[in-house]
Amino acid sequence: MTIKYEVGRAKFGDEEKTYPKIVRGETVTDEQFQGMVARRAARGMADVIAVSTAQREVLLEQLLDEHSVHVPGIGYFTLSIKGELDEEERLVTELAKLKVNYRAERALSDDVNQDPRFEFVGE
Repeated sequence: MTIKYEVGRAKFGDEEKTYPKIVRGETVTDEQFQGMVARRAARGMADVIAVSTAQREVLLEQLLDEHSVHVPGIGYFTLSIKGELDEEERLVTELAKLKVNYRAERALSDDVNQDPRFEFVGE
């Protein structure tokens, strides 16, 4: 597949920098994604939806139990916390929120970078 890109611009103070920016297509919906998985796995949509739902529930449960989660072929999920800490009392004084972090599995990153082709579609 060919990755389309254009020139992105960003200002840092008085300096403008340019960088390659991927032109994103439309977002694949959950129904489209599940349909593609069902066809590749030779399974029905109900099976794929059930597995997707179960994976999400187990992932959420394990993250909230303070575990990191490795989904083979996909990557690693962890939780981080954002807030203010009172160092004397070692207490969090203001919790902003929990954040789910994702790091792609090395094999997935390697596959994405195997013989990429690029097409400039900008100005």
